[in-house]
Amino acid sequence: MKVKRAVIIGRFQPPHKGHFELIKTILDEGKEVLVLIRETKISEKNPFTYQERKQIIKDYFGEKVKVRPIPDISEFVYGRKVGYKIRKVIHKYSHISATEIRKKNEMRKL
Repeated sequence: MKVKRAVIIGRFQPPHKGHFELIKTILDEGKEVLVLIRETKISEKNPFTYQERKQIIKDYFGEKVKVRPIPDISEFVYGRKVGYKIRKVIHKYSHISATEIRKKNEMRKL
């Protein structure tokens, strides 16, 4: 049987319940998940290092997910009928905004 896999790309600044629910949704579908974290320069908008974000995700999911860095991309480009789909997942935490979390300065209280 062919294993289904999904890729989730993001900044995860900071990782929060919405990110976790998105990942959990895909895991619950029986798929393997690869989380690609954009390597951003540290700033007020991007306070966590790649390693910190990776560790938060690994602490939550353990070995259920793979986490890898990618450059700080600004665009995702694909060809026609490339063998996979792009889909948006809406869940009960979709309203959570990492920007709002950063504004409240509560990011280290996860």
